[in-house]
Amino acid sequence: MNVLYLGDINSVHDFKWVSYFSVQKKYTVFFVTESENYDLLKPERKALLEDANIIVLPPIFNFSLFNLFKTFKSIALLRKYIRNYNIDIFHVLFGSPQAIWLNFLSKKTKKVITTRGSDVLVLLRSVCESSGIKNKILKRLLISGFKKADYIASTSDVQISFLQSIGVKSSKNQLIKTGVDVKKIIEQNPIEKVNTKKEKFVFSARYISEVYNMEYQIEAIRGLPKNILKDFSFLFVKKPGDDSKYFQGIIAELEAIPDLQFDVCENLTQPQMWATLKSSQLTYMVPKSDGTPNTALECMAMKTPLIMGDLDYNYELFDGVSLVADLSQSRSLTDQIIIGLTNYPQKCLELAFSKVAKFGSRETEMSKLERIYESL
Repeated sequence: MNVLYLGDINSVHDFKWVSYFSVQKKYTVFFVTESENYDLLKPERKALLEDANIIVLPPIFNFSLFNLFKTFKSIALLRKYIRNYNIDIFHVLFGSPQAIWLNFLSKKTKKVITTRGSDVLVLLRSVCESSGIKNKILKRLLISGFKKADYIASTSDVQISFLQSIGVKSSKNQLIKTGVDVKKIIEQNPIEKVNTKKEKFVFSARYISEVYNMEYQIEAIRGLPKNILKDFSFLFVKKPGDDSKYFQGIIAELEAIPDLQFDVCENLTQPQMWATLKSSQLTYMVPKSDGTPNTALECMAMKTPLIMGDLDYNYELFDGVSLVADLSQSRSLTDQIIIGLTNYPQKCLELAFSKVAKFGSRETEMSKLERIYESL
């Protein structure tokens, strides 16, 4: 079976989905990404993709209503790849805006979309709720693209409900989490972690990005007592190649917090990410929207103290496994960080490990997707 994936070639999470199939002999896996991601591809990342038998194709451009030459060139490239490599399934790994491309492909090509959280609950919702001619066109193209998918693999029930609300049939949508390899994570060597200013550190495990609630985080850190800031440093993650004004502004705000010591890491390999999670005294993730966060599952497998925001997460998997911060008030995160570093409940760690072992297995989740492929 020949599968063509469209996603972020530098994404650890995209790699997890794709590599599950690329290492199996019955699949030939191709990967195409947008040019802005392709330009950031480093030699070590390229070697990792090659070792996993992932064939990387020349990039396409981002979809644009204002540069139709590039848009039509990208459509032609996708059609060429599907034709020349006898692609059986075209799988988009981030729902919005990539679902738009499905409008321009042959009905004969089987199509799958993965939704992750912010792609549907922030980006797609924003387009659907905004006015103006541009947004009306994008809304029509996005909804049409989702409806043209043969299957949609969503990482949370909230995403499924929202897609249903805009007219996407529930029969083509299935809950599929990325999942984690618990045994592999447990065996990870902490020596591979990134360097931090202090041996004891708190890890903000998502990119420095507006959707990951950086302003909320900064307000919470400002409220921490001096003894916490003295004893612990903070570690943040930079999206590869991001030198935007937003990123620079966040760094400036962090630098202005008295007594705060922090580090910023970039281009973490999977072993480095696992080792860093395992070594942290506390990891938190407080995005504005989310699916089934794989980083949380990894923390649960490592028995790493964890704080999550009060989003509508999968109850069966996440209830009782972490401290919970009220996303409407930064003081709540401040309080949870203090508790997490001074008196984290041991019962949360034990419950988290048992739940991820039972409900968060990568093998179990990816086998669901494999059955979808086979049915198509």
